[in-house]
Amino acid sequence: MGVKVVTLISDWGRGDLGIGIMRGRFLAQCPDCHLIDLTHDVELQSSSQTAFVLEHVYDNFPQGTVHLTLTEVSCWSTQPPVITEVDGHFFIGMENGALAEIFDDRQLAFRKYTGTGNGTLEMMVNLAVACLDGSWQSVTESTEVERVRTFHATYNSRSSRISGHIVYVDHHNNIVTNIPVEMFREAMEAHSGFECSLSTFHIRRFHEHFMQDSQPYFVPNSLGVMEIVTYGGRVRLLARWQQELNIEIDFK
Repeated sequence: MGVKVVTLISDWGRGDLGIGIMRGRFLAQCPDCHLIDLTHDVELQSSSQTAFVLEHVYDNFPQGTVHLTLTEVSCWSTQPPVITEVDGHFFIGMENGALAEIFDDRQLAFRKYTGTGNGTLEMMVNLAVACLDGSWQSVTESTEVERVRTFHATYNSRSSRISGHIVYVDHHNNIVTNIPVEMFREAMEAHSGFECSLSTFHIRRFHEHFMQDSQPYFVPNSLGVMEIVTYGGRVRLLARWQQELNIEIDFK
């Protein structure tokens, strides 16, 4: 096998000591493992936001990568993790619907960890190491996992409305939605304009690239979804928008 890569994503916060402990446990068992922190700033207990990040990031890594989702996991958790393999990637997490939500349109085969371990975190490390050395099936058994698609963008051509959600806020406080760029473009092609009302803001602008526009506007980002930004950032601080807030765009 080539380079051993494990990604970490959680709602722990970047200053949590658990991140260092988790990395130490990995390196103790797998010294040649490369640990990549995707983000530890997922909204608390947000399995939907965890799924969104992984869905748009995982295929940037080589096949054989293990993606460890630590959202809703704590040092006191004792539930065994579950695992699924998709496109040559391994996804390990809790049975909270996050993994199923990433691939809601696929038939996934889930397996539950049945090996030993003192708590969920240790079991996750053991399972991830088993994935890297090819022995993961010997410590798992088939299981059913709940499928939940909490946040899903839709376009109703009859009412000329796109409904979506705020799913992520980046380091510059710009707003990332779950509205696919293709969906937005399809609606734009059939109409002459649009309006999106959020709190006191009425967003009517769209730019193909980031511009020096002081008013909030929609722009496609590198994840393939629409983002709400302003020149200089900090749009979220101005508007006090929250993650998982509903967004409706009416086209005219």
